[in-house]
Amino acid sequence: MNQWYQKIIVLVVCSLIYNALLAPPATPRSPIPGKPQSEEELSKKMLSKLSFEDLKKRKNELIASGSKEIAIKYLQKMIGLVNTVEEISELMLELADIYFDLGTLEKSQLLYEEFARLYPGNEYAEYAAYKSILCGFYGMLEIDRDQTKTKETIKQSELFLAKSTRFKEYSGEVKKILTTCEEHLFNSELKVARFYASQFRNEAAKVRIANIEKEFTGKIPNLKPRLLLAEVEFATWQGDKKAAEQKATELAQNFPDFEIPAKTKSRITKPEKPSLTIAKNGNRNFANVF
Repeated sequence: MNQWYQKIIVLVVCSLIYNALLAPPATPRSPIPGKPQSEEELSKKMLSKLSFEDLKKRKNELIASGSKEIAIKYLQKMIGLVNTVEEISELMLELADIYFDLGTLEKSQLLYEEFARLYPGNEYAEYAAYKSILCGFYGMLEIDRDQTKTKETIKQSELFLAKSTRFKEYSGEVKKILTTCEEHLFNSELKVARFYASQFRNEAAKVRIANIEKEFTGKIPNLKPRLLLAEVEFATWQGDKKAAEQKATELAQNFPDFEIPAKTKSRITKPEKPSLTIAKNGNRNFANVF
């Protein structure tokens, strides 16, 4: 790929990230004694006249003083001045790392993904792919909220592990992330099924349980007994003694060594109607269901 084309892509990505995601402060910040002057104190004309080495020196000073947000503009300016693929890729990865350190995960993930896509043969391609997965992992929401980020992280992890012949250094960590994400998504799906059961939408709950079993077989430990236990819970709460006993018998006979968690056992022996909260905007929230 032509190095000028790569530079254009990096600059466009940086520009989009900065303009769309890095909003300027509402009010000017007071200068902190002892810290290097901010880029606001330098005119745009002065900044444009700085050489690459001056920009690099200034950037390093800002990073050393903890002013990483300001250092970002210097890095962006440096990217526009370099000509080799090696220099572009190095600065791009440094920018991604700074965003990651600042906790701005969307920005850092975008740059890590672009780095891995543009430079698959680079020695840091595996590192970038791993950090992109880590950004998605840290950005996952609670199980009662949207799981798009969880699903994306699972897909990225699977793609990473499919390259095990090349990607070896971080494969162990990615496997752990994948396992955690799958368990997280399983619990989210099961909570939806519990919500349906709490509303006496039995058919919807059964379909959800069937889909969970199909999707997570071979991925979640003790999947079948956990689903049977959930069905015992549903029937117990709904007062369907016959169905509860049937599922409990199936669980005991087929999985005699399965240990029922104390919290779940309490819910079965002393069933209580799960709470269903209504948010201020009128939307249902099933966070407290079971």
